Amino acid sequence: MGGFRSIICVGRFDRKLLLGGVSAGIIDRPTRWPRSGPHRQRPPRKAHFVLSDAIRRHSTDPDTDIRRFRDTILFAWATVNRDAHARNYSMLIAPGSIRLSPLYDLGSALPFTRKKIGEVELAMRVGDDHTVYRSDAADALLGLAARLRLPAAETLDAAEQVAATTPAAIRAAIESLPESTPLETAEQLAHRVQRRSENCLKAVTANRNRIVRTRRSGAPNGNDG
Repeated sequence: MGGFRSIICVGRFDRKLLLGGVSAGIIDRPTRWPRSGPHRQRPPRKAHFVLSDAIRRHSTDPDTDIRRFRDTILFAWATVNRDAHARNYSMLIAPGSIRLSPLYDLGSALPFTRKKIGEVELAMRVGDDHTVYRSDAADALLGLAARLRLPAAETLDAAEQVAATTPAAIRAAIESLPESTPLETAEQLAHRVQRRSENCLKAVTANRNRIVRTRRSGAPNGNDG
C-alpha cells in the first residue's frame, strides 16, 4: 500500500468484560443512558443540542466542526446507519487544539434489514422521530438545520451533495477490495444505497419546496440563511 497512516487506539469506556470474556454494557456517566444490555434505550431527543453545544464551546475551529458534525448526521441518514449515536462522536484533544474526530462505526442497515426502509430507526434523528420515514419528510432537513443553528439552504445543499456522491463512493470502496473478498453483501449495499440516494434527493427537493411555500405565504423562516 505504501506510505504511513496515523492510527489512534482508544479503550472502550462503556463496556466491561465479565467472566468468560462476555461484554456487558454499562451506563455512560456523561450521557446517563444505557445503550446496550437489557435496559437499552434510545438516546434522548436533545442529543443534537448537547453535542452541537459542546462543539461550539470547546472546538478550536467550531465553524468547521459543527458543519462536519452536520455532515456526519447526513451521511448516517443517507446510508441508514443505526449506530451513529451520540457516544460514537468524540473530540481529539492535542496541545492547542480540540477538534471533532473523524467519523467511525460506519455501519449500514441497508443490506441486512428485513423491515421496510422507512420503518428502520436511525440512532440520531433527522425528523420528528428516529424513523427513516420521518427523516425523509418535507420539513425534516429544515428541522435539523434549526436544531444545529445552521442556515437551511446551506444544510440542504450539503444533504444534496452527500446523497448524490455517496453511491459512487460506496462503489469505489467496493472496487478497492481484494479480489478474494466475498462481495454479495457489498453489492447489496451498493444497490440499496443507490435507491436510498434517490429517495434522499427527493427529500431535499421537498424541503426546498417547503422554503418556497413558506416565503410565498409570508411566514417567518428564521434559519433560511
